[in-house]
Amino acid sequence: AGTTDGLAEVLSRAGVDYATELATLAEAASQGLGVMAVVVTVAQARQATAAGMRRLLVYPAALDDAPASGARFAATALEAIRAIRQTAPEATVLAFRHPSYGPILDPLTAASDGVVDWAVSNRDTPTA
Repeated sequence: AGTTDGLAEVLSRAGVDYATELATLAEAASQGLGVMAVVVTVAQARQATAAGMRRLLVYPAALDDAPASGARFAATALEAIRAIRQTAPEATVLAFRHPSYGPILDPLTAASDGVVDWAVSNRDTPTA
C-alpha cells in the first residue's frame, strides 16, 4: 500500500470517505476557493464529476512488486480520464506522472490537459 492508501485508511477511520471529501471540496468551491479532486479509479472519476468537480488530477496507483501492475494502473488511469471526458467534457484533467512508470503513461498524458510531474529536490533550503 502506498502513502495515499494509508491516508485514505486513516481518513476512513475518522469517518471521512471519498464522498465526504468531494462534498467538502464542493463546499469550498461554492465559497470561491479553487479546488481539485484527485481520482484513481473510474468509479472515483464518475463520483467526482457527479459532485460537480471540474478540475481533476488523475493519479495512477502506486506501483507494487507485480511486473504487470504498472500497465494495469496506467490503463485504469486512462479509463478514468475517458470517464471524465464522457461525463464532464468541459472539465480540466491533469495527469500525475511518476518517473517509475516510464513511457507507459504516454497515452494518459496525451489524453490529459496537462501534467503534474513528480519531483524531488536535493537543493539546500536558503536560510535568512
